[in-house]
Amino acid sequence: MERNTRILLFICLCLAVAFGFAPAFGFTSERHPFAVLHVFGFNLLSGGLLLILHARGKKAPGAFEAFFLLGAVVFVLGAFFFMPAVNIVTAAALGAMVESIRWRKFSWFPSEFFTAAPVSEKFEQAALLCLSLGLFIAAATVLNNEYLHIIHAEKLGLHVFFLGFSFPISLITYSLIFERAENSGRPRRRALEEFCFWGLNLGVIIFFVFIVLGIYPMQLVMAFTLFVTVWLTFYVHVMSGRRGPEWSFLLSALGFLAVGSTTGIIYIMVSWKSAPYTPGYLLSLHSAANLFGWNLTWMMLTLRKNQFPLRAGLKLIIPLHWLFVLSIPLGRVIFAASVVSTALTAALLGLAILAPGMEEKPDFPPLPRDQQTLP
Repeated sequence: MERNTRILLFICLCLAVAFGFAPAFGFTSERHPFAVLHVFGFNLLSGGLLLILHARGKKAPGAFEAFFLLGAVVFVLGAFFFMPAVNIVTAAALGAMVESIRWRKFSWFPSEFFTAAPVSEKFEQAALLCLSLGLFIAAATVLNNEYLHIIHAEKLGLHVFFLGFSFPISLITYSLIFERAENSGRPRRRALEEFCFWGLNLGVIIFFVFIVLGIYPMQLVMAFTLFVTVWLTFYVHVMSGRRGPEWSFLLSALGFLAVGSTTGIIYIMVSWKSAPYTPGYLLSLHSAANLFGWNLTWMMLTLRKNQFPLRAGLKLIIPLHWLFVLSIPLGRVIFAASVVSTALTAALLGLAILAPGMEEKPDFPPLPRDQQTLP
């Protein structure tokens, strides 16, 4: 990505993370939740913009991306200031914009999901489809809750889309891992890749439904399913070819994902047996590992592409990344910890996104499509 694009995303990401520490700095409001600025600003505004740039193969925002960014800002502010009509209109408009990209790049119906198309391409299309559907469902949810009142579900609110807007960024990170496996020159394990694709996508969708319905036993079953799929993806990555800076960074990202899936299982078990008690620190660690560990890895790699910092830089970036993620749960409630977390945010993103890098050759040349599958 061009330097101005990286500066723009650096500012957006720093602000999104900083809003999460607002309560520790004494800024609290029941009517204006800073968590909305924190999570939506990170996933929808920053992640969504970067996903669109990636899908369109652009290094800098054009008019289309500028309109998406403006719409995302309006949506986030509409959620913060509780303006449901604004959220309905902007969510529907943003969803239509994302779908227009998916239709042009793939097709209106995701038929590729049911073919022998590369799994990395399936994950990319799934990420776009998930984002557009998430936006359309968010618009319908606000319309129902504030105006129509047709469906009455206590847990079906805009806050549910903290997860909904995170999942597309998670999927595109998987796409990067499976793309490396496809281009590694090694025999592919097609059945395993397909299982990972369907297990992750269907698993999260079904999991989302059970969260809304509040069915803890089935939440636990799906959490275990996702846990197994994470470790299968770890296996695919380890076997994906020659190691390099990107490989090491993605391995660290899978470590965050393992922490997220493990804490998710523990959180469900504790919440199920101790309701209405909610283990706040555990949930905070779970979300930090997934959002600022796993999802942020893809953002940093995509912003740098083949200009990722020198190999020696990872000796600082990866430990700093882990320290940053582990500091977030305390930074959300303790003032001193929030100061440290804010400083770590600027240091990590500055080093990974803005620091001078080098042109890096690919680890291996792409393999012809007809040689990518086992006979």
